[in-house]
Amino acid sequence: MESLRGLGDLQRVNEFFLFVEKRIQRFDESRFQGREMKWSASSSDDWAFFQRRDYEFSTSVYRKPTFTGQYLHWNSFSRHKRKINIIGTLVHRAFMVCSKGKLDPELDKILSILLENGYPENLIKSTIK
Repeated sequence: MESLRGLGDLQRVNEFFLFVEKRIQRFDESRFQGREMKWSASSSDDWAFFQRRDYEFSTSVYRKPTFTGQYLHWNSFSRHKRKINIIGTLVHRAFMVCSKGKLDPELDKILSILLENGYPENLIKSTIK
């Protein structure tokens, strides 16, 4: 079952990059005609956001408009390891998805969200390092 899901994800990624390639061609054509065109596109998943500005891609974590910032609260009755893994997962996602210019704002956003959920600041910062 996992391999079928992986193939579906791979097909979506391929379709997305075909879409990006077509947009690049349109962008090049519009620049040739003297028009400046800036565009952005988001994937069908809620994890990445791509922008193109003069042949440069930048990526950052995308959150749906309905995102509330609610994660497992630090004082909840759950294993300590699970709470620490939430921090590690969010930080790992930021490092894997975000471009250099978008990484610091994303880490600040993670810090503020987790502080609102009762996580200790020193634990968050030590995980980020």
